[in-house]
Amino acid sequence: MARPCSANLAVRIEFNPNIATAWFTSVMSIINNVTMLAIILPGAALIREREHGTMDHLLVMPLTGFEIAMAKVWANGLVITIAVGLSLYGVVRMFMLVYLPMNMLSGSNTPLESMPPWLATAMQASPSTHFVSLRRRSFIAAPAST
Repeated sequence: MARPCSANLAVRIEFNPNIATAWFTSVMSIINNVTMLAIILPGAALIREREHGTMDHLLVMPLTGFEIAMAKVWANGLVITIAVGLSLYGVVRMFMLVYLPMNMLSGSNTPLESMPPWLATAMQASPSTHFVSLRRRSFIAAPAST
């Protein structure tokens, strides 16, 4: 009778050798937010110019429409780039230390009633606890479809 061959399994992780997902998920969240802000902010600035009447002043200046649009995109892009730099420096480093406890103790994963009284009282200072409470009340109060 032949003996079965044994094989050694070697797991190789090429792109994330430390298997640290916090850096990748937080950076991807920032990239998604940057993309959304890059779309919304120039449009919001243009609408604000239109509402305040300053767009008419810009249009009578010796500038082309492209130059006006690029000035708006450039200014908003600079603000977004600075915000991303600050986010990468400050928020991503503290992401796991702040987000996980806040999420776990917000009442969405663990009910506040099952927590020690001092912890449930302390979590009333967190905005995520109030958001979860409001979200639950809105789902309960929503009429059932027939």
